[in-house]
Amino acid sequence: MALIASACGGDAETNPSTTAFDETTTTTAAAESTTTTVLSDPASLDTFLSAARASTEESYRFQANITMSGSAMAAEGFPDGIDMQVSASIDPATNSSIVVMDLGDIFGQLGSDQLEGLSDEDIAALSEPIEVITIGTSSWTRMGFFSAMFGMDPNAYLEGEGDVLGVNELGASFTSPDDFTSMFEESGAEVEDLGTETIRGVETTHLRAVIDGAKMAEQMEPAERAEFEQVYPSDIEFPIEIWVGKDDGRLYRYLLDMDELLLAQTQDADLSGIDRMTMMVEVWDYGSDLGIAPPSADLIVTEEELAAGFAGGLPDAN
Repeated sequence: MALIASACGGDAETNPSTTAFDETTTTTAAAESTTTTVLSDPASLDTFLSAARASTEESYRFQANITMSGSAMAAEGFPDGIDMQVSASIDPATNSSIVVMDLGDIFGQLGSDQLEGLSDEDIAALSEPIEVITIGTSSWTRMGFFSAMFGMDPNAYLEGEGDVLGVNELGASFTSPDDFTSMFEESGAEVEDLGTETIRGVETTHLRAVIDGAKMAEQMEPAERAEFEQVYPSDIEFPIEIWVGKDDGRLYRYLLDMDELLLAQTQDADLSGIDRMTMMVEVWDYGSDLGIAPPSADLIVTEEELAAGFAGGLPDAN
């Protein structure tokens, strides 16, 4: 499991806020055009990047799928690799978010013989999605394994403090599309127009670029550049694809192929043997009311209650 950590980051009746993410709307249409052209006007790319950054000032939802495979994964009990999913509703204006991390594919492939000390019931609880609600500096975390361990209601949340965008606490740092668009700008990459696709009912332009690691490093601060060059060779290149709305310039999907990055990270023993890793992210519902709210009071467990040996009572699973 250390390998997985190195590579990465509800019930609608009891908590209405969990309905903010709708997995039934993830279908996309096939590409309408496959003609490849190179965008020769840098100004057009600059305009797109500015619009993409501006879009992150609004509320939005995203879903990320991370897939990993290779000999190292097979050795740890994942012959077919793994597929992790993170979904979130983000509202920068109110400093609030709901983040759900689904590790079911990981623990679903493992048994008690591979996870020493854990029963099949424990593993089933681990397979339940992890949910983090954050509003301002307050956070509430729901974790199936934690609830099972303490005999709590599986819908109970542990109250605490944390990062406004709880994605980082879960080990996945991809809440902002700006992280991806900056790669285009910093590397001076040549951008290809791969045609038009419809994503969640929005007509988009599909763009692709091969990021030049050396050019990107030139734009970094000295300390950041030194760290980058210590890990990656000077000739490292990797592709990134983005889908931008034809009418509004917002990002609606991005795909990062990390195979070359993995092959280059020879200093990290935990990552050796992973020869395939991709991350696909879809973003939608820009500017919508996400309805993010704290859990019901009767489902909240405070840190003080835990520290006092559950004094005051916990939501009961029975």
